[in-house]
Amino acid sequence: MAEPIFTFKTNSGDFSVLAFEGQEKISQPYQYAIQLISTDDNIDLDGLIKKRACLIIQNPDGKQRYVNGVIGQIALVEIAVNHAKYQIELFPMLWLLGYRRQTRIFQQMSVPDIIKKVLDDAGIPASDISMKLSGNYPQRIFCMQSDETDLAFIERLMSEEGIFYFFQQEIDKEIIVLGDSISAHVNCQPDASIQYHSRSGTLSTNDEYVFQCSVRVGVHTGKIVVNDYFPEKPDVQLRFPNAGKQHNELEVYEQVSGFSEPGHGQSLARNRQEYHSMQARTVKGKGNYTSLAAGHKFEIKQHPNVKLNQLHTVLEVHQKGTQTQVLVHGEGGDEGATFESSFIAVLSEQTIRPNRLPKPIALPQTATVVGPEGETFYIDKMGRIKVRFHWDRQCEDNECTCWIRVNEFYAGSDHGSQFPPLVNDEVIINFIHGDPDRPIVVGRVYNGNQTPPIKADEMVRNVIQTPYGHRILMDDKNAALSMTTAGGDQLLMTDGWKEDGNMVSLISSDGHSYTAAEGNNLKGIKVVSKAGHSILLEDDPAPNITIVDKGEQLKINLDCEEKSITIDNSSSGAITIQCQNGKIVLSAKEIEINGQSGIEMTSNSHISLSAGTIQINGRQKVEIEGGMELNAKAGTTFKAESGATMNIEGGATTKVQGGALTEVKGGLVKIN
Repeated sequence: MAEPIFTFKTNSGDFSVLAFEGQEKISQPYQYAIQLISTDDNIDLDGLIKKRACLIIQNPDGKQRYVNGVIGQIALVEIAVNHAKYQIELFPMLWLLGYRRQTRIFQQMSVPDIIKKVLDDAGIPASDISMKLSGNYPQRIFCMQSDETDLAFIERLMSEEGIFYFFQQEIDKEIIVLGDSISAHVNCQPDASIQYHSRSGTLSTNDEYVFQCSVRVGVHTGKIVVNDYFPEKPDVQLRFPNAGKQHNELEVYEQVSGFSEPGHGQSLARNRQEYHSMQARTVKGKGNYTSLAAGHKFEIKQHPNVKLNQLHTVLEVHQKGTQTQVLVHGEGGDEGATFESSFIAVLSEQTIRPNRLPKPIALPQTATVVGPEGETFYIDKMGRIKVRFHWDRQCEDNECTCWIRVNEFYAGSDHGSQFPPLVNDEVIINFIHGDPDRPIVVGRVYNGNQTPPIKADEMVRNVIQTPYGHRILMDDKNAALSMTTAGGDQLLMTDGWKEDGNMVSLISSDGHSYTAAEGNNLKGIKVVSKAGHSILLEDDPAPNITIVDKGEQLKINLDCEEKSITIDNSSSGAITIQCQNGKIVLSAKEIEINGQSGIEMTSNSHISLSAGTIQINGRQKVEIEGGMELNAKAGTTFKAESGATMNIEGGATTKVQGGALTEVKGGLVKIN
């Protein structure tokens, strides 16, 4: 049997391969541990770290397979008489991303675009990446790399979207291939087919074989149901099932699957189910087949079980080889080179899906509210805000995050409260289900620059205060609550506070006030205008209603105990009672009208006085005058009497007449 030949190439040092062992698995970086022999025992180990190298595996036909990568580890393990033995670890360049850990945010980017960005930032050129993707990948509104290595992050994203990756080797580099369908896989190189042959019998010295091959069939999850909730469209149902061909009663229900669009949810359900279906039937084999590589296709031929004689896709391969003949002076063996490989594969018609990797659990943290320069508020129609995390070293504007929902203590379709955090406030961010892609504001905190409005020695007070200056103060020390506007309007309520007792006071910024109290200073209600006019409704010590002008020259008092009304005008002004179109009625048991200078009653029509007795008494003089006519009449007796002299005079004629008898009588009667 012709022997394979193993060689190792690097720009630094001259090495021969003594042995190697490699592990490849789809959607993981490969790793090859290689034992090397060199005549130089003083090689600069530091100079080889991260340097490019290539392991070349040549099959019995002289065809070569390449394993390119970077040297991740190197050790000088032995120094012999004529040589030194080294051991290195060879990895793809992608493996270095496992040493880049960070936290950062991606917005409005699809998973393929995020992966390209991460690889580009890590120094992997676009020419070393092959995107063989046929699916539809919506933009993610917000995607956080949460204290993850770059490698762990992109592997997680690919697992969430059902994207696998493998490496396609060229002469001088490895290509990262990303795929989501069977068309992404390429044939094994240099040979894409292998003959099955048991170890018994005669083997060709120039051929490679698969010596062992077995099929494993097992129980697997038969149905996947994905579910999610999108707060911007809360009425959209986001629950989608996908069933395989078998075991549909074995269902997995994912309550939070990470999607916001129905089409995306259906794709995720299918991807999850295809991963489980992939586990249902696998093929395991061993042989000396050197062309095997994870993610590649090969064909088995001449197997007794004809179902195995078809194309398969390699999920995992383990390879090792030795060639002791590189040792000198009798240190090597005489068995020559050996090579063996083992693999796990599935039928090539089976779509490969990676297992979904868990997201890191995001813990609460604080952040600063951001907004356009000069703005105090920056919220959208849902009351959401944007923040900048303290660790964010990339964002320099007000678009550091997506719109983030804010917890309110009362919220609903036709009710609620709203106290949006302001720009530059520090807020507490938590994450729904611990998902770093689902931040939510759950609180606000003060810091060294933004201190509480209540001082440490006033902690029995609670306050709500806006930047404009509106303020609600709840004072437990003085049993009071006050509301003050920025303009100075104030509402004060006290509960048994000192002299004021239970009180409600409303004071406008213009000086108007309203006070209702039950205390030592006031028991009742008092209204005072800006000019000083007041209305007092007093319950105690005597129930009164008093209306007073500023100078207290005009006062109206309603004595509720004596049932009296007093109108007091101490000025020279008049008191006028006027009713334009109606009438004024004065009704009482007794009415007294008293004018110190005079009483004047005037009517454009007539004045009527009616009573059982009408008495008109003028201390000096009484004048009764009719402009045209004066009638005085009594039903029985009319008496006009004067203490000294009575004059009855007509300017032209005076007529005295009795219907039956006219009597003129006096001590002396003179008729002329």
